[in-house]
Amino acid sequence: MSETQKFTPDELKSIQELQQVYNNKLQDFGQVRVQRLLLEQQLQGLDVREESLEKEYRDAQKLEGELVEQLSKKYGTGQIDLATGEFTPNS
Repeated sequence: MSETQKFTPDELKSIQELQQVYNNKLQDFGQVRVQRLLLEQQLQGLDVREESLEKEYRDAQKLEGELVEQLSKKYGTGQIDLATGEFTPNS
């Protein structure tokens, strides 16, 4: 049967320091994963907001087209001065 041996204090210190390095890296990996998860959630929120804005933009374009059509039927084609509300028909 073999005899039990003890590590030297320096060897034991080196092992403990290495163990601490691993523990720190595991903690760092955990923090990175949580940060990635939060960023993914933010990206999902941005995707939803972007889709909503795209729909609102298309809706505004549709309203613009309808308004232009109504005004063209009433006044014909021309230019409008939004500051004064004056319409100048095309020649």
